[in-house]
Amino acid sequence: VVGLLLEQEIIKPDKLDKMGQISILWLAANGNEGVMGLLLERKDLNPDMPEDKGRTPLSHTAAKGHEAVVTLLRDSGNVNPGSPDKEDQTPLSFAARNEHAGVMKLLIQRDGVNADMPDKKGRTLLSWPLGRDMVGW
Repeated sequence: VVGLLLEQEIIKPDKLDKMGQISILWLAANGNEGVMGLLLERKDLNPDMPEDKGRTPLSHTAAKGHEAVVTLLRDSGNVNPGSPDKEDQTPLSFAARNEHAGVMKLLIQRDGVNADMPDKKGRTLLSWPLGRDMVGW
């Protein structure tokens, strides 16, 4: 059904809804690799479009730990893996906060990712595991 809808050019999967969210965010956050692949084939889609809080689809999928979708978005060449939201949190910081080491490895391998960038509360990437006593993970 989603594939059929995406074939229709009138459907805009990166349009903000009334809640300030976009369809691609829901797909990214839910880890739907097949549908995300279909979306990334569209020329009219901005896969790096932030929602009202400044979070991108990559940020949402990194927070949920969906490595396959993170890889799809990262490798599309159309997203900034170091893109901060309005609180200066990045996809990498969301992955660290939620203990997704595999996603962190995928993101650290890219240029443009600043692992030392503090958020607006002064937290750095290392603050998350140290603050939760996750030193060995």
